[in-house]
Amino acid sequence: MKINFLIISLLLLSVFAKATVWTVDNNINSLAQFTTIQEAIGAASNGDTIMVAGSNTNYASIIINKKLTLIGPGYNPKIGYPASISNIGLDTIPNFSGASGTRIIGFKFGYIGVVGGNDVIKNVTIERNKISSANFGSYWVVKNNIIIECNVAVNTQCIISNNIFINISASNSLTFLARSGALVLFSNNVVITNGGCFSNNASNITSSYYIDNCIVTNNIFYGSSPNNPYDVNCTWNNNISYSTINDNFNLSGSNSGTGNIVGADPMFTSVSSTTFDYSYDFHLQAGSPGKNAGTDGTDIGIYGGMYPFPSGGDVPYQTSPVPNVPQILEMNVINQVLNIDGTLQIQIHAKSNN
Repeated sequence: MKINFLIISLLLLSVFAKATVWTVDNNINSLAQFTTIQEAIGAASNGDTIMVAGSNTNYASIIINKKLTLIGPGYNPKIGYPASISNIGLDTIPNFSGASGTRIIGFKFGYIGVVGGNDVIKNVTIERNKISSANFGSYWVVKNNIIIECNVAVNTQCIISNNIFINISASNSLTFLARSGALVLFSNNVVITNGGCFSNNASNITSSYYIDNCIVTNNIFYGSSPNNPYDVNCTWNNNISYSTINDNFNLSGSNSGTGNIVGADPMFTSVSSTTFDYSYDFHLQAGSPGKNAGTDGTDIGIYGGMYPFPSGGDVPYQTSPVPNVPQILEMNVINQVLNIDGTLQIQIHAKSNN
């Protein structure tokens, strides 16, 4: 007998978790407690964990109004399907902090933001997801994600680090808007597009799209210009730009910076164009100008800095890390015939996913 059952990983997770672990699976004949994520959210209490199985069927949009940890199988898992969610809204409950402190790990989803557009949901961690559009709140940590063709709006004191920003359509551009006085750390990201700019749509350069009061450091802009004349109060340190419509960094006016490398090939190990592909390897070659050239002495790009991009394994899964929880990949029942009061012998193949 051979069993491939990813959600059984909760048996390992529950060893370390003090709160309740709930399971969700919308596949036919599921053994999980719920078939929808929203039902699990309704049953959960603050501090609980919700494990979601991969599926070929979308899990639909959800509203989170509690401090929860949601864990999916990864946005591009080697085994099985990802768990896809249309949109994620983070909400509050009167007189309570609601979804503040929530962690979301290992999903594919369209939009994530605070319900009502206010900024009361704080200290959220968004990790190892594939995201289409976002409005990040105050004190959020956004790390190790792939963020696509999106309009990213950012509130105050947010950390956006070690992500891959991509564009998969020539008709769209990456729009990055940091609101006035945002004080955002944008660090060790790779921005790779086949058109448009880092901070505004190239066909619609207006003062509505700008970066204000941001520290932009140790990033690589590959085919995506870092230059926007409307950026203000920003510090640009030790970034690399290459093959963009304007490789220059805007250091004029209230902006400042040093150590930037303009118009130089970052020498990725294996990146053949500005159109993202999972087969790409964003590690830097030995002769790269970004090697050990970050402000902290580590590599410029996603493999340096505070949150080095975790490995998803061999190509084409290197940029597809699964959540960093123990995961059972395979179980084999050794003695398929069991006598009364006998001992069931099971062989387990698992990995830690650090």
